Amino acid sequence: MNKEQGIAYAAITLDLLYKMKEKISPEILADQMNLIYDLYDLDEIEAEYENYKKSNKTIFRRNKGKVGSYIINLYDSSKDQIKNVEKFCFKHRLNLGRIYITKPGLNSEKYYELIRDIRNREIDVLVITIFTLMGMSVEEYAVLVKICRINNVNIIEV
Repeated sequence: MNKEQGIAYAAITLDLLYKMKEKISPEILADQMNLIYDLYDLDEIEAEYENYKKSNKTIFRRNKGKVGSYIINLYDSSKDQIKNVEKFCFKHRLNLGRIYITKPGLNSEKYYELIRDIRNREIDVLVITIFTLMGMSVEEYAVLVKICRINNVNIIEV
C-alpha cells in the first residue's frame, strides 16, 4: 500500500464516521478502517477517494445563492443554533439571509413565512439544525421537503 492509498482509506473511513455521527475513539477508528479495508481493493480505493472529493466539491459549489435557516427554539437553544448555522455558512462561504425563529408547535406563523419564501424562490438553500429537526413534526418536515424538492431548494442539515 502506498501513501495515497493510505490517505484514501483514512479519509473514506473518517467521512463514514462523520456521516454516522459517531464519536471517534482509536478502537472505533481501527474497526471502521478494517471494514473499509475489507470493502475496497487497493486498486479501486484511490478512484473512490477522488469521487468523494468531487462529490463534496459539487455539493458546496451548487449551494450558492440565497441561504435561509429555519430554527425552532427548543429548550432556549436558538442562540446556540444561530451560532452553529452562522459558523457553518462562514466555513462553506454561504451568504446567510433570513433566519426564521419560532417556538415548538404546529402551524406557526414563521413556518408559513418560510414556505411562502420557498415558493417565491427567495431561498436557494435551506439550513436546518438537528434541534429544529427534533422539534418538528413528521408532517411539517414532509411538507417542507416536498416544497423544497418542487422549488429546487437544497436542504442542508447541520
